[in-house]
Amino acid sequence: MFQTTTTNDDSADFPTAEGDTNTGAVGTWTHLLVTYTAPVDGDDSSGVMSIYQNGTLMGTATNLTPQYDSPCP
Repeated sequence: MFQTTTTNDDSADFPTAEGDTNTGAVGTWTHLLVTYTAPVDGDDSSGVMSIYQNGTLMGTATNLTPQYDSPCP
């Protein structure tokens, strides 16, 4: 699961890119990679969150208003 937030308050949405559950074998290393393309005004292909497992795209989501507040946990 790769999750981001849309605001720094209680009304936040949490866009989530997810893969299939139970696809990682117990006792075996699994390579996970996440990517995020920062939003660009007028570019519908931006703001995309992707999660890959062992090189295979497992899921995507879109977040056009990502937030980050460093003092928050």
